[in-house]
Amino acid sequence: MLWCVLLCVFAAKASAGSLGGALELQARSFFNQDRERNSASVALKPTVFQSWNHRNTRLEGELFYRLDSLDDRRSHGDVRSLYLQHLGRDWEALVGVAQVRWGVTESHTLVDVINQADFVEDIAADAKLGQPMLALTWLQPIGSFDVFVMPYQRARTFPDANGQPRIGFDFAPEEARYASSAGQRHVDVAGRLRMRFGPLDLNLSVFDGTARDPDILPCLRRGSGFPGTADGPNCDLIMGTTLPEAPLANRLLDLFQRLGLVDDDFALFDRVLANIVLVPEYARLRQMGLEAQYIRGALALKLEAVARERGGRSTQAAVGGIEYALAGFFNSGWEVTALAEYLFDERRTLINSRSDNDLFLGTRINLNDIPGTVVEAGFFMDRSGTDQLMQIEASRRFGPHWRGALTARHFERVPTEPFLDFLRDESMVRLSLQRFF
Repeated sequence: MLWCVLLCVFAAKASAGSLGGALELQARSFFNQDRERNSASVALKPTVFQSWNHRNTRLEGELFYRLDSLDDRRSHGDVRSLYLQHLGRDWEALVGVAQVRWGVTESHTLVDVINQADFVEDIAADAKLGQPMLALTWLQPIGSFDVFVMPYQRARTFPDANGQPRIGFDFAPEEARYASSAGQRHVDVAGRLRMRFGPLDLNLSVFDGTARDPDILPCLRRGSGFPGTADGPNCDLIMGTTLPEAPLANRLLDLFQRLGLVDDDFALFDRVLANIVLVPEYARLRQMGLEAQYIRGALALKLEAVARERGGRSTQAAVGGIEYALAGFFNSGWEVTALAEYLFDERRTLINSRSDNDLFLGTRINLNDIPGTVVEAGFFMDRSGTDQLMQIEASRRFGPHWRGALTARHFERVPTEPFLDFLRDESMVRLSLQRFF
């Protein structure tokens, strides 16, 4: 019903404004897996724009829907943006669903906490779900100040058993847990001060609300027959699979196993593994962030740092590095940029374990040709050298209406740690072709 209403709004506005968008065909092939892990999909991305009052009042929107051949959860739709914005003399106001991007670094944007990741699209989490919000901006000569009020938190998307990433256990996003009693409807607030001092851009931000990146809990499936699973998943595996710690209970369990009345240890272990699901748990997050970018000629110095309190625990994280652009590379029109960044994070998570203590080296090559050809390559390596990720992305236009993109990603020397082995099967090649209209 919601999609019908939104499409009617788009169609109604197209006569007075502009209606556009893109149709995308995509193919993905994963290494070290059978053919069933290769998939094809099609995505529709209609957009609308309408303005009034000398373009100071505008309506903008982008819808998204993907149909995937393999993963039912990747076949999904979203309102990426649909908002009304007014631009005043020294202020701006926005209400609706919008995309807000924070961050200056290339390898990982620590401070980007407004929008939820559309994780089922790609583990890089570059695609974001639309976030309902009220946003106000005050413009001053030294910079600007943004305030965001968000009445509803978007839950992260996860793949089904046929999708990627394949961790070995099913995700159960429908069983998501929240630290707040209000659940997804907890009102989140954020603010950001943006300042410029000559070649230095300095941003300070604060966020108080529900964390966008959840903790992942291994739980016993609802209705699996284990204790505590009648009304929901049991996320205390010890309490769910053993009797209370008492000598008599232990002796009775041993007797029942000998009589064949209950599972032996191996059968019980197999039952547990067959009924484990991964449940996202969204903690309360308070975060202060810093973004700094200093540009002098071809040189750029970048830094992101955060101090956060999450679930009663305080942690810090930082990403910093350097970019250097070489224009006219080898007497050509190419611009080649060298990138080097270091990533540190005290908090290590199941899904995002790449930023805890890593070095990133990369390059960006812009051919500056008419088709807009751009090639980006990057290499992540932890300090021990045992965990490595190589990635390359390339894109270019084919005429005025077509664009092709290629992404290749390879994981090497993945540590044999619980819940990290899945990265071995995440090496892949993705090819996309978009037709704009």
